[in-house]
Amino acid sequence: MPWPPEAKHGFLRMQFEAQKQHYGSYYPDADHSIVITGETPVGRVYVDRQATEILIVDFTLLPEFHRRAIGRAVISKLQAEAASSGKILTGHVERWNPARVFWQRMGFDLAEEDEIRERISWSAGRDRLPELSP
Repeated sequence: MPWPPEAKHGFLRMQFEAQKQHYGSYYPDADHSIVITGETPVGRVYVDRQATEILIVDFTLLPEFHRRAIGRAVISKLQAEAASSGKILTGHVERWNPARVFWQRMGFDLAEEDEIRERISWSAGRDRLPELSP
């Protein structure tokens, strides 16, 4: 957008606050964690642990930290948690999002939900945990 920096910052702040309020309303018990590599914050993950599933509400890494096995490490830990608790691990991904390939590589099934999103799901009974490269 050809906006001045202050306008961009204000718009992004408004979007962040709206999303935070939405997540707080729909997922009041969700955990919000900052993903850190070394001492550098590189992303965030919201996880809502429900009775029969672990829902990944939001998982985001900064683009410069993609393809460094950081996402694999975070999601593998959630897969191990789901396996040990006997729950399925679920979430959503936009149908146009290139991250769909990541979820498939991590062993998730993708199922059409609507014209925008697909539901992703993983269960230990269906698949094994992906191997981590050293």
